[in-house]
Amino acid sequence: MNAEELDHVRVLLLNRSNEYRAMHGVVNLTMDDKLNDYAQINAEKLLKIGKLVHDDDSKYGENLAMLYAPNYVQAVKMWYEEVDYYDYNSDTPNMKCLHFTQLVWKETILCGFGIAKNLKTRQTIIVALYEKPGNVLGFFKDNVFPAKF
Repeated sequence: MNAEELDHVRVLLLNRSNEYRAMHGVVNLTMDDKLNDYAQINAEKLLKIGKLVHDDDSKYGENLAMLYAPNYVQAVKMWYEEVDYYDYNSDTPNMKCLHFTQLVWKETILCGFGIAKNLKTRQTIIVALYEKPGNVLGFFKDNVFPAKF
């Protein structure tokens, strides 16, 4: 993926992320070059090993996706669809919804995206990094709100 295509895909991912965030009444994310660079390094590492492994040492929030089609924004849609597992009345989340909660976390304001593709297998890894990280125990009710339709 050349730099121009990478920038284009990052904007698509940012825009889709912000559409979902707006539905939940939180501010738009701003793309950050440092987070983009770090996410890109992580995406390329994960592509080499062929599986999704969260970076437990990271100081950032992180969402990961593996796709086999060029519809990159599908990653953000998959993360968002975990909304079905979230209980707004509980401050202890179901582990099945943590991509969703990171995506719409109110205190998160910066993000970066890394995209790595294997042209032979068509496997694509997408890494999203977030600052301030979300999913902080005891703060879910303060940061994750129901959608406003």
